[in-house]
Amino acid sequence: MNSKGREDLWHELAEATGAVTTAMSDYLAAPTPQTRARMETASRDYIDRLAPVIGEKAAFEFQDGWRLYIQAIDRRDRLQATLSGQPYLSAADSELLDRLKSEVDSALKVFEATAVAMQTRLDKAAHADGQYR
Repeated sequence: MNSKGREDLWHELAEATGAVTTAMSDYLAAPTPQTRARMETASRDYIDRLAPVIGEKAAFEFQDGWRLYIQAIDRRDRLQATLSGQPYLSAADSELLDRLKSEVDSALKVFEATAVAMQTRLDKAAHADGQYR
């Protein structure tokens, strides 16, 4: 691919980065199904734009780490929603909630590791392409 093509990839990645950052902020400020859908769409677009810059494997690993983290959060949140309507919390419910919280913590650590690896690949690609971010 010529350097103009790489410049286009970087430009598209920058736009996707802005979109995913905005969508994530919106979702965290107001976690609704609509803001969640926008965050998921922006995340997929970001991954699609990331892959040609850092490679399919690295982008997939980053995406998979993110997916596992979001799934763990969803499981925890569903249980919390279910338990919030109950008058008391049984020992088994408390144990399950603690386990799901631990799963979220573990998934976050995995995602953070994939994010560091992705950033390293992104930095190397930027250096190789003469991109200064």
